[in-house]
Amino acid sequence: MQSSVNLCSQCLPVLQILPDVPYTPIHCSYPNLTFIQQSKCALCRLLSFHDWRSSTFVASPRKLVTGSIRVMWTIERDVNDDSSTKYQAALVWDIDAVRYPEDGSETMPAQLRGGPFHLFICPDDMLVKPDGTWNRTTISREPLTDTSLNLIHGWIEDCLANHPQCNEKHFPNVIPSRLIDVGPSDGTQEPRLCEGPVQGQYIALSHCWGGSLPVQTTSSNIVQHKKSLPFSTLPKTFQDAVTFTRRLGIQYLWIDSLCIIQDSASDWRLESSKMAGIYGNALLSLAATLGVNSHSGFLSRTKDGVAPIPIVPLAADGLPESEQNFWLYTFPTPKTWEAEVAASRWNGRGWTLQERLLSPRMLHVCSQQHFWECQTTTLAEGGRIGDSTLGDDSRVDERHFKRLLGDANVIPTPGPVHNYQNPELSSHMPDKPLTEKENAFLRWHQIVVDFTARSLTKQSDKLVALAGLSEAWKSLVHDEYLAGLWRSDLTRGLLWQADRGRHAARLNTSRPSYHRAPSWSWASLDGEVYKYYMRDFIHIQEEVGRRPAFVLDCNLHEKQVATADGPVSSTVGWLRIVAQCKSYRKLKKLEQDWIIFYDVETTDASIKWKRTLVVYIATWHGSSIRPLDYALLLYESEDKSRGGYKRIAFLRPRDMEPKVRGWESREVLMW
Repeated sequence: MQSSVNLCSQCLPVLQILPDVPYTPIHCSYPNLTFIQQSKCALCRLLSFHDWRSSTFVASPRKLVTGSIRVMWTIERDVNDDSSTKYQAALVWDIDAVRYPEDGSETMPAQLRGGPFHLFICPDDMLVKPDGTWNRTTISREPLTDTSLNLIHGWIEDCLANHPQCNEKHFPNVIPSRLIDVGPSDGTQEPRLCEGPVQGQYIALSHCWGGSLPVQTTSSNIVQHKKSLPFSTLPKTFQDAVTFTRRLGIQYLWIDSLCIIQDSASDWRLESSKMAGIYGNALLSLAATLGVNSHSGFLSRTKDGVAPIPIVPLAADGLPESEQNFWLYTFPTPKTWEAEVAASRWNGRGWTLQERLLSPRMLHVCSQQHFWECQTTTLAEGGRIGDSTLGDDSRVDERHFKRLLGDANVIPTPGPVHNYQNPELSSHMPDKPLTEKENAFLRWHQIVVDFTARSLTKQSDKLVALAGLSEAWKSLVHDEYLAGLWRSDLTRGLLWQADRGRHAARLNTSRPSYHRAPSWSWASLDGEVYKYYMRDFIHIQEEVGRRPAFVLDCNLHEKQVATADGPVSSTVGWLRIVAQCKSYRKLKKLEQDWIIFYDVETTDASIKWKRTLVVYIATWHGSSIRPLDYALLLYESEDKSRGGYKRIAFLRPRDMEPKVRGWESREVLMW
């Protein structure tokens, strides 16, 4: 078989040998990467198009430099091929060796494996198999082909039959107040809202709102919605959810903006408190991971990432006469879990964190393929799954984290941790193992850090968007939830720090225009918070000369406050602790002992330092170096009638010497 276009002398033997042998390697040597990039040879250019960043390195190079490149084309005839051409074959290449800089002054050999990059010869009319999938892959051209639906059904059935952990009902008596009856699959009946206890399996939609919605259920239209929700009036994302539910053969669908009365504060409070059961009891949570808002839809599939790419037209010498055109094709590697799910806009929304963690089964509809995750396994339509770890030390690995809801012991006690923001705090866990309750508290701190890095359309949803997850956590810790913290874990819970991010020159935190939560709660801020002990755990214990703060009492209540966006819920109350305290009275003296991390951007000159109080909270023993004392900087309340203090900063010691010596022990009231 010969190519109808010219190939370079290195690649020409690859095609010449195809008809003759079932398997043989051919080694091609290239002077450098630039040679490949500038070559007019189609196969050389194929190498240059490879995404080097997605390759696996034995070493950890920072930059590819000029060096000899040796390519091995592995040629293998497909013995299972049932097509009419005996010349169909697969080619796989690897780059065996190349040179990389290690420290900027020297280079060292290292191994780079790209791909495998699959090539095959096929007539044009055989690129798509009868079942709707592309030839040489299990990925369907469209998201709702029969093959794709059969695969999803298989995932669901396998999970229901063989995954006991995924089928534990933690909130068996919690059901949605309303569901959408999607009607028959042929669309002959319009969807409608059903109210009251509904018997039957349902799908719960998880999606990005992306601003205002054209169709919502309100007090004025709920009666009409119970009669009909015309398909044509629904935004595209909701239409796709109805279509998907119908095609899967499920009668009911839950969508938040249609199943919760949007202008009723009481209905919002009731339904938001049931989120753990709504998502936890759904047959399947459908994540519109591809969608960016309610209008974008998600049942569309990009062809660029999975469709065959023609590389070289071939003239097939010796083949029977045929009008078919033969080409050498390649399939690009589909996008990974990291690119499609972890890095998606959907995964950066505040509400989707609890929806994902609470769902026993979730299907992600993405741009190139479906991804499945449950409390037992994670799968991909194409048979490959990428690494879901988000890479950032401050993000939750949700796939494994959600298993904690089924069994508090499934996640092992963390081992050595490297703190990338503060390498000097890189640490090891103490020898004392964590109890189930302590482990659950530690994971909650991780949730808080992840959640505060996400975006919310309405900042008044700060605590509401975690209400379902907090209900689920109560079943683990059997404790009282206090504005984002837990009563038995309040001492540790107070040790949060506003995070400016890795590259920001200023804090990106601010306080909302209304009182949302007490100043000692992370929920009082808009923006990210960070916890140094997020993967380590502070065992609260008394030190020589310093006693950790302990809680005397806490009193909180909810009230409605008026804002420009309408009435919102506010958590109001106080916390009374006993702690060792010191009044430095002057900034210069304070800065000799402590590094100040303000909760919001603050100028030192704006603070009357005589009205401040430093409160020692606890000592961190998670470090391999000396223990570190942590404290809070409080500011005297402006309201003289009630007294007490509000929090304004987190304090970390300037050096490793103990700071709390001879401090006064007193009661402190914090608002």
